[in-house]
Amino acid sequence: MFSGHKKAFTVCMVAGSLVATPVLAEESPESQQPVADEASTPATTSSSSNEVKAHGVLFAGLEFGGDLIATGIFDNGDVETLDAGEGIYFGGGGAFPVSADGSIEVQLTLGLKMGLIPASNGGIDFTRFPVEALLFYRGDKFRVGVGPTIHLSPTLTIDSTFVDTEVDFDSAAGIVLEADFFITDDVYFGARFTEIEYETSVGSIVYDGSSFGLNVGARFK
Repeated sequence: MFSGHKKAFTVCMVAGSLVATPVLAEESPESQQPVADEASTPATTSSSSNEVKAHGVLFAGLEFGGDLIATGIFDNGDVETLDAGEGIYFGGGGAFPVSADGSIEVQLTLGLKMGLIPASNGGIDFTRFPVEALLFYRGDKFRVGVGPTIHLSPTLTIDSTFVDTEVDFDSAAGIVLEADFFITDDVYFGARFTEIEYETSVGSIVYDGSSFGLNVGARFK
């Protein structure tokens, strides 16, 4: 997908908390006050430390797959292809717990995904902006999730000596499956699969943009 310095193109094809209150026996005022303080203080501290909060997320990854969408032929005879599902991607958002223990959470993110064939006189790139809402179950060192994705404004841009054009696609909806392993409490790596199709705004040509990829990410308070 990516390459070093190339010569120029010659041809381009588009293809909640609980506090216990102790019950005390009747005692003198002097003895009651210390007992109440000892019982209530630990309970308040415990409920505060167990509170589950939302956190931010940053991620990046690399994906492959899908139908052939463009081909670049260089003046030295080299040929490179670009598939509809391939590209680097990165983005961020937030994760929000929906269970008291934090084992189930909803992650909402916005990112950028781009496939690219660079050249000295231009290049070919396919960009889209994925918006995702994934429901995750988290264990001790792992999490698995599933949810919808919408790729906004997919655009194929070709810039070369002989071809200079853009092909617009309709925004597309799909589904994402993801599994992650936590290296630390806040840093993870994982794998994901996306099933999606792209349709050109003019001509209604459909490309399979499904992909498989690897990703890394970090969570922060």
